[in-house]
Amino acid sequence: MLTEYLRYLGLMLGGGAVNLAVYSLLAWIFPQGPLWLMLYVAAGTLVAMTVNYLSMTRLLYRQRTETEPYRHCNFHAHCGMNIYRTWLHPLSRCR
Repeated sequence: MLTEYLRYLGLMLGGGAVNLAVYSLLAWIFPQGPLWLMLYVAAGTLVAMTVNYLSMTRLLYRQRTETEPYRHCNFHAHCGMNIYRTWLHPLSRCR
């Protein structure tokens, strides 16, 4: 649980760094009026939200394929089915 939290925190801090970098880059290159700065904040936020979403779906909470082994689980001795999968899907049966 702690390692998952630390991975989450690291990935979200990366998104925050992207937000700051995009805002800073836009404010450095383009005009700095109040309306423009607000638009730069919005642009940085949208880019950072995209980075955070992709990092969470691709790195933190990625879906395991059927051929990928499950970690920290038990298997039925006679069929190899994951008991957690059986518990989550009560209609699934050993074949």
